[in-house]
Amino acid sequence: MVGWSTGTRMVAVDVAIAHRGPRDVADGDDTRIVARLLRTDFDHAARRAHLFADCAMFAKKVVLTKRIRWFEDSNGSPSFNHCWMIWDRQHRDPPTLAYASHD
Repeated sequence: MVGWSTGTRMVAVDVAIAHRGPRDVADGDDTRIVARLLRTDFDHAARRAHLFADCAMFAKKVVLTKRIRWFEDSNGSPSFNHCWMIWDRQHRDPPTLAYASHD
């Protein structure tokens, strides 16, 4: 499980650089945890196995149980499911799956 402690450096990364690995994002600094907000199926592609199945740092997938409405006054319905993907440099166990409550 990803632990949060005083002094832990974390970075949230946007989708524009999501194809880069967690080592690339946090390379050269003391960032321990990298979190990315992505579509829930982002980890399905075989070419991304190095980010998930083959990556010891991949710690957790937190599925959002309510779709994101990006603009409050928009008329359209949200059409995609999202999740937080979390990597931790100190993590070495199998990754876990969690579901975020929308309360």
